[in-house]
Order: sequence, then structure tokens, then C-alpha cells
Amino acid sequence: MARRTRVPIRRRERRLRVARRRIEYNGYVIEPTTRLKDDPHGWTLEVRITPTDSSAGGRRCRAPNTYPTKELAVERCLRFGRRVVDGKAVQKVDRTK
Repeated sequence: MARRTRVPIRRRERRLRVARRRIEYNGYVIEPTTRLKDDPHGWTLEVRITPTDSSAGGRRCRAPNTYPTKELAVERCLRFGRRVVDGKAVQKVDRTK
């Protein structure tokens, strides 16, 4: 019978932290929603931005950039989200309910 290997808890937590990292910034919650694309291969630049006082009225913003690692994509998503909130980024916006 094959022996199952366990992933240390700290390593699992680190993976979850990267995947679910969100920040509050100037009255908004910025949450990376990056995903892996095949063509061109890489992690996308997508964020969900919602007001902190309401769960409704959020928006998804994205740009055509891709990144080789998920960690780098999450970092750039957060930077991009802050620029969107500050009105300094030009982005494609999808309004969500």
C-alpha cells in the first residue's frame, strides 16, 4: 500500500495566504482574483474591488498583463488595485452585483 505524504501545515497555510490575500485601502477591499492562462501562459492581472461598508456594488478590474508566478501576480494585482482606487490606472472594468 502506498504511503501518503503529508504537506506540513505551515506550507499549506502559506499557499492559502497567497491565494486569499486581500487588503483594505482607502475605504475599499482589494482582492486578487488571478488565474492561470494557457495562451499566453502565465498568471493574469485581475482584482475585485468592493467598498468596505458594503458587499454589494463591487467591480472586477483587469489588465492584459501576465506573470510567471502566482506570487508575483498577486503582488501586482494588489498594486494595480491601489492604482485603480486612486484613479491612476486605466483598466477594463466589469461591474458586479
